[in-house]
Amino acid sequence: MLALTTNLAQYSFAKCASRRADSHFGRYWPGYLVALSAPLICADLLRHVLQDSGMWTDGSAMFNEECCDEFAHGCHGLHGIRCLTWVGVVFTLIGTYTGFICMLVGIFNAANLPKKFRREWRNLRRASRKQV
Repeated sequence: MLALTTNLAQYSFAKCASRRADSHFGRYWPGYLVALSAPLICADLLRHVLQDSGMWTDGSAMFNEECCDEFAHGCHGLHGIRCLTWVGVVFTLIGTYTGFICMLVGIFNAANLPKKFRREWRNLRRASRKQV
C-alpha cells in the first residue's frame, strides 16, 4: 500500500508540474494532498503490524471488548463504530478515511478532472439543445 500511495504522489506531482498557477502551492496542492494521504492510509496498517508482532500491546486494541460482547454479531458494521477505542477512532476514522478522501480529491484535481467534466457537460448540453 505504501508503494501504491507514494507512486500516486509521484504521478500527481508530475501532472501538477504542467499546471498553470500564480503560486507554488496553487500549482502543487493536489500533489501535496496525495503525499499527505500516504502516511494517513498506512498508519492503520502499521498499527496492525506492530500489534501482531507484539511490539505494541498495551492500549493498541481497536475495539472495546465489553462493547463488542453486547452485540450478537460482534464488532461489525455500524455497531463496530460505536465500539471503537480512541486508537480505533484515530487510526481508522481519522487516518484511513481522511487519507482516502485526500487521495481522491488530490488525484481528481491533479488529472484536471473537474475542468474536463465541466467541459464535457457543456458539450452535452449544447448537443441536446441542437437536437430539440
